[in-house]
Amino acid sequence: MTPKAVQDGRGDAETTALRVRDIQKHYHEGATRHPVLDSVGFDVRRGECVALLGRSGSGKSTLLNLLAGIDRPDAGRIELLGEPLSELMEPALTLLRRRHIGFIYQFFNLIPTLTVAENLALPLELNGLGPRERQPRIQTMLERLGLENRAETFPDQLSGGEQQRIA
Repeated sequence: MTPKAVQDGRGDAETTALRVRDIQKHYHEGATRHPVLDSVGFDVRRGECVALLGRSGSGKSTLLNLLAGIDRPDAGRIELLGEPLSELMEPALTLLRRRHIGFIYQFFNLIPTLTVAENLALPLELNGLGPRERQPRIQTMLERLGLENRAETFPDQLSGGEQQRIA
């Protein structure tokens, strides 16, 4: 997981969306210290697509939680869009996540009491968009997902694939 930009040192602030340097993360179980990530580093350029692969327990979820600012590393530095995550307080981290980070979890975490359209509207509303601005975006999302006829459906009435697309 070392993109070419890191290997040859060409990563720069204008093209780098994510910069990770010497990340370390350990978990403690009693007196035992378990290293999960040790000196992880890479860059991801804007528009680049990266897959994170590894065996169960290798630290994939831990790394994603660090990259999203959900957890903090024991050592190292993570910059997202030039913002050093370790220097941001929780309100700023929350705003950065809401505006620039998206996760699709294995279990899709849709709100079961909200319709498909309402689940799609929630992050837009949290970002300050009014109903007039939200509605066309929701319609566009539904069309792109091939689910324009499912707007008023609740998550438990969707197939697993449909839930994943909404997430």
